[in-house]
Amino acid sequence: MGFSEDSWYSIDSYVAPLQTGMNSTRSDHIEAMINQAKQYLGKPWISGAASSPAYGVDCSGLVTQAMYAAGVSPLPVSAIQHAQPGNEWNSRLMWADWRMPHIPSAQRERGDLVFFTDPSTGIIWHVGILLDANTMIESWPGGVQIHSIYGNRGNIAGFARVFE
Repeated sequence: MGFSEDSWYSIDSYVAPLQTGMNSTRSDHIEAMINQAKQYLGKPWISGAASSPAYGVDCSGLVTQAMYAAGVSPLPVSAIQHAQPGNEWNSRLMWADWRMPHIPSAQRERGDLVFFTDPSTGIIWHVGILLDANTMIESWPGGVQIHSIYGNRGNIAGFARVFE
């Protein structure tokens, strides 16, 4: 895949640096999450990757790193765990995470997560971070990009709030 041998041992050990503190507001946490995700714009989509902005990520890898920067541990999802076979679809674990309440579509806002299902199976297969009610930052085959939530990513399963 074009990576050096050393990269194979460190590519998914990256944890985005914390960009918030004890006195940070909800808005500070949301902006930290989005700012971290924006560092990946134009980087490649790599299945099962939750690496540094130097390499690329898949959709749930992008969200994992954004959550780290905002001061949230996404466990049981982690950068290392995400790289293990069978964990490429960690968007499913994020959707099922009781710590992130599902919210009605009409109440979605910047910083919420949007989840999509595969149209043929109905199973969660994609996640993005809302920039506004209709736009998200996501990693999709082709790379990390800003895209409409209505742009052929599957069916919208719903929205989850990371920060209450």
